[in-house]
Amino acid sequence: MKVNGEAIYGTQGNPLPVQKWGRITRKANGKNTTLYLSVFEWPADGKLLVDGLTAKVTKASLLGGNGKVTAAPNGSGTILSVPAKGTNAIATVIKLEVEGKL
Repeated sequence: MKVNGEAIYGTQGNPLPVQKWGRITRKANGKNTTLYLSVFEWPADGKLLVDGLTAKVTKASLLGGNGKVTAAPNGSGTILSVPAKGTNAIATVIKLEVEGKL
């Protein structure tokens, strides 16, 4: 909870379609939104599709880790390039700051 607490406390439910790899929570951040992606099935190829996320990602990071995460639009969603391994064997949380309210 010390590392991933911000992804739980004070959040709301997922504004996007259900994702095969895990769950999403969100927080309003002024005119923008912060999304927390709890990834239970880490991608072996280093590419994580966030289906339905069409808003511009302004910042992406790992909670509890310092690996690099980048985001690129991909048709009906966004592809995240993530490190080879997650920060936690059960669930790694990726924090995304996106433009607009979701």
